[in-house]
Amino acid sequence: MPIHALTRASRPDTGSGATSHHGDAHRIAPGQTQTPRVDVYSERFAGTRVLVAPGLFGSGPDHWQSAWQRQFPRFSRVEQDDWSWPNLERWSRKVVETAIATNESVVIVAHSFGCLATVRASVFQSNLIAGALLVAPADPARFRVEDKLPNATLDFPTTVVASSNDPWMPVDKAQRWAERWGSEFVRLDDAGHINVKSGYREWPQGLALLDQLCARLPTAAKRMPLLQLLH
Repeated sequence: MPIHALTRASRPDTGSGATSHHGDAHRIAPGQTQTPRVDVYSERFAGTRVLVAPGLFGSGPDHWQSAWQRQFPRFSRVEQDDWSWPNLERWSRKVVETAIATNESVVIVAHSFGCLATVRASVFQSNLIAGALLVAPADPARFRVEDKLPNATLDFPTTVVASSNDPWMPVDKAQRWAERWGSEFVRLDDAGHINVKSGYREWPQGLALLDQLCARLPTAAKRMPLLQLLH
């Protein structure tokens, strides 16, 4: 499982920072960028159906999930019936229902409790999910749902992004879950819960991580019709 460590620069939306690949540190000077322009991503994501899965209380208009959804026409949102009630079974089934409604395999961009719902959804219908970017997953122990989550490698490519000071999940615990799921693991230093409060709004670095995840997907999975998926 590859592990990358990203140190947040002065502003998280600049895309700059320090990157470590398998222990070999490479520092990017301030002002350098790690991400192409948004219009480049528009072309790359054109063939990918992406579902945004927010966490508890949803993602407001300034959240990076909402910003991405506005930027890319093939991004849509999993809408929960009650954003204030983190019921894993209800949330995960809503993920499945939304994925089925797209009539395509989907890449899920999840945040916080939405990560847990996404992983739980794979227990029901893993063949609907082509890949998942799991950002700042909430600690399953806080919701007493550890036994409802897979303890083995998931059937699709995943990237777990965690922060060194996330109040919702210690970073070492997030890494252990990533190891169980066979996920690529990305650590951000001092990034909080990777949300608006922590300064994450547009978050181009996150788009780069999504782009890298999509590059790992089998080509056929990007637009596979639902009827083929269910056979």
